[in-house]
Amino acid sequence: MRLLLGEMKNNIKLNADERAYRSVLNYTGICLLIFLVLINVMAVPSAIVELLENIMPYEMYYTLSQITEIITYLASFIVPALILRRFLKRKGLLQPMNLEFRASGAAWLLVPGAIGINFGVSYLNSLLMSAFGLTDAYSDMVAMSEQPYEPYQILLLFLLIALVPAICEEFFFRGTILANLLPFGQGIAIIGSAVLFGLMHQNPYQLLYTTVAGLMMGYAYVKTRSIWYPTVIHLCNNSLAVLQEVIYTNGTEAMANAFVLVMNVIMMIVGFGCFAAYLVIDADKGKKKYDGGSFGRAIEPDEGYAQREVRPENKIRLFFSAGIIVFVVLVALSMLLLMAILGLLYAENGGTLSI
Repeated sequence: MRLLLGEMKNNIKLNADERAYRSVLNYTGICLLIFLVLINVMAVPSAIVELLENIMPYEMYYTLSQITEIITYLASFIVPALILRRFLKRKGLLQPMNLEFRASGAAWLLVPGAIGINFGVSYLNSLLMSAFGLTDAYSDMVAMSEQPYEPYQILLLFLLIALVPAICEEFFFRGTILANLLPFGQGIAIIGSAVLFGLMHQNPYQLLYTTVAGLMMGYAYVKTRSIWYPTVIHLCNNSLAVLQEVIYTNGTEAMANAFVLVMNVIMMIVGFGCFAAYLVIDADKGKKKYDGGSFGRAIEPDEGYAQREVRPENKIRLFFSAGIIVFVVLVALSMLLLMAILGLLYAENGGTLSI
């Protein structure tokens, strides 16, 4: 009874917009938990396919295993995204996903800009891992194939690592989660969805990198008002990761190291330059937009504008709904368990990793 009265008091204290904000986060947390269940349950078909490795031709086994992973990965993201959209629609809170393609010269600078920043943060991420003695553990965890990739394997790798994640992850995190937080302010929408995106990967070794990538893709979605720009950023970024893996697997180590070093340096220089250029152009466009006055013209909302007002002191408190808290705790435990297991394995094998 006391809990019920406490909940009623909270409802009285919250205005209508804050109750809507809390509802969006409650449903988001529930659907992120559904995602966690699915991503683990969907590992079962892949495990069953693994049992077939020694009883069928390798080409058939490899193709079947990759296709199985593609289908299960798609389902793990699309199903909770559709459920979340259904929940929000029934409550009258659903925001449309911006599917319109807005071709803009300046906006295209965001693609190399975001990728370059992602590369830079990835490099910083690797330095931090080295500083904490985590490099060897992570390298072994994501060990590449020892055999050169055949053309059909490269295609399947591209589908699994680049194309499918670019579509389904953007549909869920930018097109659904971020889009439905936008009415409450761009800052909370971009940062909140990016943090959830980083945690979704359940990888402590990539947490910094994936969170910043989420920030960049969220920023691109908000600035371009189109899902296609973050999708292209995501696709290009992951395609470069596939390219690196193919080069390391199919070429000599010296050649691969040289190529990847040159590619990383070029991408960072070009990327930071493009992003800086975009910021300058965007700022200049904002200054000149209404030089001749705004009479008879629709004025676009300022970046800090929120359609539905949530008091600053409630934005973070209400963000961490019960579902979000459970999701964060489960992901944190998963990451700690992963680090502990790798630590034990390295301790047994004389490794340098310490937890």
